[in-house]
Parts: sequence; structure tokens; C-alpha cells
Amino acid sequence: MDLHIYDHNCNNSKNDIHINWNGEKINNLLETHRKEIRLKYLNIIFKIIEKNSQRYKFLNLEEINLVKMSLINEKNPFKSHSIHQCLKLLLIEKLVKKNEIKKINYHGNNLKLEKSLEIYCKNSNLDFHKSKISLNLSMNKIYSFVQGNTFFIKQIIKNIGLNNNIKKYSDVSIFSYFVHFNSLKKRKFKSNLWGNLTDYFNSEEKKINWFHFFVPSHQVPDSRKANYLKKKFNLNKYENHNLINSYLSKKGYIKSYYLFYKLFLKNLIFFGSEKFFFKNKISNINFCYFLKNDYLSSFFGPTLIYNIMNILILKNLLKNIPKQKIGIYIIENQSWEHCFIKFWKKYNHGKLIAYFNSSVRFWDLRYLKKKHEFKNKNENPDLYLINNKIFETEVKKLGFPIKKLFLVEALRYSKLKPSTKNIKNNKIIIVGDILFDETDFLLSFINKIKNNLVNYKFYFKPHPTMTKKSIFILKSKYNFFNVININSDKFKYFEFTICSNGTSANLDCLIQKINFCSVRPFNSLNLYPIEKYQKYFQVKTSKELLDRIKKPKKVKSEMIFKNTEDISRFKKIFNKVGL
Repeated sequence: MDLHIYDHNCNNSKNDIHINWNGEKINNLLETHRKEIRLKYLNIIFKIIEKNSQRYKFLNLEEINLVKMSLINEKNPFKSHSIHQCLKLLLIEKLVKKNEIKKINYHGNNLKLEKSLEIYCKNSNLDFHKSKISLNLSMNKIYSFVQGNTFFIKQIIKNIGLNNNIKKYSDVSIFSYFVHFNSLKKRKFKSNLWGNLTDYFNSEEKKINWFHFFVPSHQVPDSRKANYLKKKFNLNKYENHNLINSYLSKKGYIKSYYLFYKLFLKNLIFFGSEKFFFKNKISNINFCYFLKNDYLSSFFGPTLIYNIMNILILKNLLKNIPKQKIGIYIIENQSWEHCFIKFWKKYNHGKLIAYFNSSVRFWDLRYLKKKHEFKNKNENPDLYLINNKIFETEVKKLGFPIKKLFLVEALRYSKLKPSTKNIKNNKIIIVGDILFDETDFLLSFINKIKNNLVNYKFYFKPHPTMTKKSIFILKSKYNFFNVININSDKFKYFEFTICSNGTSANLDCLIQKINFCSVRPFNSLNLYPIEKYQKYFQVKTSKELLDRIKKPKKVKSEMIFKNTEDISRFKKIFNKVGL
């Protein structure tokens, strides 16, 4: 029996298996076998990282291995869309074994897929045939190095004007991002990420160090605005706000670039081919073509210089501040968190608490670890705070240590209440995604049906981290909406809300029980934030979206999050750790 793979439309045959690589069938099969495929991907990546961490000891910087900080190990489907393609390759391997396939025929123009299938067939002693010629338009190491240089210059421009700390440090610190502000009108620190936790600390007269990563956004576009807000926030005697990016001196920038250039040359000389890097004993599949961009960025380009800078920044910060009794951060398993935890432990600070700020999705592979990895005290926090019983169950399934898991309130949703009634005002709000491409897809999808909704006015709420430049690009491309910056508690003043599939704003809508839906890209991982309700609120076609707007679905859902006004569970944790 042969397997035929097509980019899009495919033929049917009784004797052979025909698969549309970008079609519904293969994505449905992936969902059917998702537990097996996810576990296999985790095992493969673990072995790849373990092997290369040991092989390339020269990538140890301040006792931190840059292989472990790579995009490959991060496994972030929001950053690395090609992870989806790798998972489908593992599914193909399963289909081949199950159906005793002897030959794979590829009828398409996707060079990465073609080469991946070719190397798989070679490793598996299968025949391979391609019917079309593909063009090679892939990146190379030199181009990645140029990108790294460009990224470095942009980081200097972004960060060089940030002011250093001038207030006395306390012994409790929270690490976060300088985004998602509830309001900037009163010049007081009100973060949607942390809800009313700041009010609690102030009322209890607890002095807190706030360390923020400065990320340019439409709210805070540049260092000048960041410095101004930091100065205003620091008028509060109980709050000491600092910008993490400012902890790299001019000498630090020079050292960062020196290390970047040095490691680039070493990697250029000593690294073998991408095939060798991704070779593993678990599967005959090799991810080198689909994860090539992640590989190049991590060891030759922007991610390499970014990780080097973060190592130097966080070492400088955690080495020189007074010993901290308690530290709290939002866990997303991003690369900076790896070196942050290592330095926190190295310099003997106190309890480190990781807080799950939003949902835990099945395909959000960032949180996947081997069980024994959680036992390494120098690479893991001391406690995990989870904001929902559903998500608590999920992280337990992922192997997180049960004794270190504690259920607390969902701070970012603390002000949201169920809407008493849904209004009819012919206004639709579109909620943007953290990723530009996902937002672009969403607006393009709606743009195709706007002529069927001529009586409606459209409004677009960009993601808090979206820059003014990105908003301008989208506004120039699609001219059917007005840009509006509001908090999610104002969604109830619109007749209908449309979200991207992966945004946590879906949870905001569910909590408020307003009329809404999410648009799922046809060929993508399902990153809907809470699986239990996706069948009610996901749409995939234009017709489904139009039907949902005109005839919204009513679903009686139980309370997703505990009412968080009194943060009683947080208080118990704080008492437990002596805060």
C-alpha cells in the first residue's frame, strides 16, 4: 500500500491512502491521537536537548547552557508555528507503521515537507517519490547572524534610555511585564495581570519590589513613557518599580555582543549539520527542516543574543539586590525563566513562587517536562499557584509535583462579573491576538464577510503588547474597523465579540456570559484556552460566524473562576510562606 500526500486537494483511491497535508482529515487524526503524539514529541525534544547540552559544553554561560534556553527546548507553539508540522510528521510515521506503507508519494511544493519525508523514508527503508520540483528559499547561518545584529541594535535603542533604580529594595519581589495596565490616567500602578493584589499589599503596608520587563506597546511605546510611569508609580511608598532591561550597563552591552560574536563563530565551526543536531533514537522523523528557523535563531541569530543579554541582566540583578525572602513570577516557561530560576537559587534567595496567570491548554507544549526534571531544585520554583480546578487537573496530568501545587484566585479576572442582559446595538468588537499573524488572519477572515453585516459597526481592540506600528499596518490593510483600547469588562457593551482562537480573552467572555465566538484557523493547533467549551464557541467557516452573530448560542456554564475580591486563598499562601 502507498501513501500519497498533497499540499491541498487530493485524489481518492481504494488501494492507497491519500492525505491532504493542510486539510481537515490530518488535523482530526492528530486530535484523535494527541496524547500519544504529544508524549512522543516531548520525549524526542528531551533527548535532542540532553544530547546537545552534553556535546556543546562551550555553550555554558555562567553555568547556564544555552541549548536549554533555545526555542527548540521552549516548545512554544505561539512562537514556533512549525511545531504543528512536526506533530503531523509524527502522525504520518504512525500511519505508515499501522498500515504497513511501503512507499510515500509527495505531490506538492513544500520543500520542508518534501525533505522531511525524504529523510524519513531513507531512515525507514521506504521508497520515496516526488512529482513536483520545489524551490529552496530557506534561511542560512549568515542571514541569521545579520538578523541577530539587527535585533541587538533594536534592543539598544529600546533599552538604553531606561532609568536605573533609586529606591531602597525590600525583601519581597514580583517579576512581571510592563504591559496590561488597567488604566494610566491616575498614574497609579493598576495591572490587569495582577488584579487587586496590589491593593491588598498597599492596604497591608507590605513593601514590594516590582521588576518588569519593558515591552514596547501602544500603551507604553518607548523608554521615555516607561521612565515617566515608573517615576509616578514609585510615588507610592510601598511600591518599588524597576525595569529589568535597565540592569544591563554599557559594558554589559559590549560583553553581550562579544559573547554573541564569539559563540556564533564557535557554532559555525563546531556545530554539525541540522540533521545531526535533531537526530534521535526514538523516531525516524527528523525535525531539522521544520525547526530550522528556531535552530538558526537560537544558535546563530536573534534568540542567541537575546538569551545572552538576559543571562547577564538577571545575574547582575539577582546578585546585587539584597537577599529576597520571597519571589513571585508568572510562569510561562519562557527562556528567561530558566536562567532567572538558576540565579535565584545560586544567590540563595528565599521561596520562589510560580503563578499560572491564565489557562493551561493541551497543546501549549511550553509546560511539558519529563517527570524527573521537576526534581531538579535549581531549575524549578518551590511552589506553583494555579487559578482553576480544571487547569489544576491538567498540570497534574503533565507531571507537576502535587505537593507543590496550590489553588488560588484568578487575579486577572477578579473584576469580571456575569452580564445580566445582552444588548442589541449592532456593534461588534474584535479582540486581537498576541501574535500579529493570528490577528491578521482574524481580520482577514472577518473582512470577507463584512458585506453581509452592513448594519453593524466594527471595533478592534489590539492586544496590550501590540505596538502602534503594528496597529497602523493592520488599519491600513483593513479599513472596516475603528481602533478602541478598553478593558475586557467593557465587552458587555457590544452586541457581539469575536476573538482569535488562542487568546485568553475567550475566558473573559465566558466569565461575563456575553455573546461571542472565536475563529479557529483551519490548519493549526487547537489552542483554545478551555477545551470544555470550545465546541460551543468555536467557528471555522464564514457561514458559522454569520450564523453565530445573528443567532448567538446560549450555554449555561458554571463559574469558571472563584470570585476573587477577597483573595483569601492567596492570603493563606502568603501566611504559609511568611509574607
